[in-house]
Amino acid sequence: MREMKDSGIEWLGEIDKEFNVAPLKFFLEKGKDSIKTGPFGSQLSGSDFLSEPSDYWVYNQRSVIDNNFRDGLAFISQEKFESMIGFQVSSNDILITTRGTIGKINRIPEKFNKGIIHPCIIKFRINEELINYKLLRYIFNESDFISRQIHYKSNATTIDVIYSDTLKNILIPICDLKRQNIICTKLETICLKVDTLIANQQSQIEKLKSYKQSLITEVVTKGLNKNVPMKDSGVEWIGEIASTFSV
Repeated sequence: MREMKDSGIEWLGEIDKEFNVAPLKFFLEKGKDSIKTGPFGSQLSGSDFLSEPSDYWVYNQRSVIDNNFRDGLAFISQEKFESMIGFQVSSNDILITTRGTIGKINRIPEKFNKGIIHPCIIKFRINEELINYKLLRYIFNESDFISRQIHYKSNATTIDVIYSDTLKNILIPICDLKRQNIICTKLETICLKVDTLIANQQSQIEKLKSYKQSLITEVVTKGLNKNVPMKDSGVEWIGEIASTFSV
């Protein structure tokens, strides 16, 4: 049986005795560019977005939520890109959604398209000698640990935006890096099994929905008596209907 200890945090309760809890800011890379909020106001206005694709992308909420860093969704000119040095992305930058669907993260891959962050995005970089990115991604994207925390701090009011100061003070459960790696490996195995089960169940649900639709269509066009004489409905996409029915 695991030994537990009081986390010292009311909403969290007990945690494994080998774990601690610390704000995200303690796991950021050193330096002033370790966290950066997206441009605001006139820094990036609607007129800066191009109507046609370009080589310079704007990474937005959809990029992060869909983990899609292959397809451009919004574009700016080279001139605008070069004027926004502080907002440009680099490989291994972690992007987090800050409005609407808040608190979801994904990381810029090694191969990426030049671009900047959208005003609804914060980018940050972590010290991977302290925390495993995969574990951080599980915490943010696959658990309710972050949303519960924000909900608690907001006194149950609706929160639809997260700011850099809030992000820096988000509490993260932490243990030594070796144990983090073991936990990530275990979670990958468990989550793969669960995702497979979900996909199988979803497939069954879709089949049942299709059956339900077919059943309703059959009953309303042919009736309950399968032996009733049929006639041409005169409607190509309906086909035959019960002889007692009209269209």
